[in-house]
Amino acid sequence: MASQLSGPQLATGDSKKRHAKYFHHASKRRKEVDLTAGVQGFLITCDGGRERQATREVVNLLDEYYTKLLTRKGSTDEEVKCGDFQRGVSPSSVKCPDSSENDHQISSHPAETDHSGNPDQLNAELHDGEDNPEKASSVTPPSIGEGDRGGTGTRVNSIDDMLEEEMSQLRDTKKTLFAGLETGCAGVVFIRMLTETGMLSPNELVEAIMHDASTLRKPLTRFCLKLLPIEVTCYASADEVRKFAEPCIVRHFPQGEKAFKFAVVYEARANSSVNRMEMIDAVAKLVSKPHSVDLKKPDKTIIVQVVKTICVIGVVANFKEFLKYNLRQLAIQKGTVIP
Repeated sequence: MASQLSGPQLATGDSKKRHAKYFHHASKRRKEVDLTAGVQGFLITCDGGRERQATREVVNLLDEYYTKLLTRKGSTDEEVKCGDFQRGVSPSSVKCPDSSENDHQISSHPAETDHSGNPDQLNAELHDGEDNPEKASSVTPPSIGEGDRGGTGTRVNSIDDMLEEEMSQLRDTKKTLFAGLETGCAGVVFIRMLTETGMLSPNELVEAIMHDASTLRKPLTRFCLKLLPIEVTCYASADEVRKFAEPCIVRHFPQGEKAFKFAVVYEARANSSVNRMEMIDAVAKLVSKPHSVDLKKPDKTIIVQVVKTICVIGVVANFKEFLKYNLRQLAIQKGTVIP
């Protein structure tokens, strides 16, 4: 009887250990790819169950427009390919090989005996050495100087090292320029963008995409619906919003310049504890005069989206004209094209 009970007990104990180990690794991985406060990027919506496909196509679309906009700003194609604008890689971590420096190292150490210019003379000396062993000892093949070995080896090794470094960076989502982050809500994905001084902002990329979608009137994406640029992410509370959104609001609504009309668009997902009017007032009161509220025809729209416990904020122009930044609706719209 004891032997009959020991089997199920051992099996139950082993299964619990395996499950505990499995969930431990899964929770660790989720922490690395979940949406957290303090990042910038894009909030995209799609049909439920199509999050991976939408993330993949939007990342490719952003890569394409990132290169286009940099080229339009005066960057050469070589700089875009191997300079600070490597696709999917943090711009500061990619370096181009200096071919002129390596060539100089190779040419600065010539070989002791140069037969490269006359191959027939080299063959004649070698054949003559076979008949006369004494003369053969005096015939030396083309030698490679120490500088040549170092220069060629350095050149090959540098290319291999660069390729290996690039591949390792592509594997690490923390170093990629665009990376998808899970939000925990079906049909909602956040794409994080690494931003540094001199780089393009999320607003510039999205505005270019929306303008082309409105002008061409053809679908640029298959699974993505809305594509919203996000500049601020923080904990979903009125106090945190006032603290972290103020620099962004002041930058878009400066004092002493043209007065803008604005509106606040609020939406919450998987969160019913946050008061809607408190969140709207927290953002609206950060805008100083002479800027005023206009819900019908605003010049700029402040987007406030709450996703579970995270609040994301962005400021966009032509929100209604671009059909709430819905790429699918822009592809089938019938109306005036935004200049």
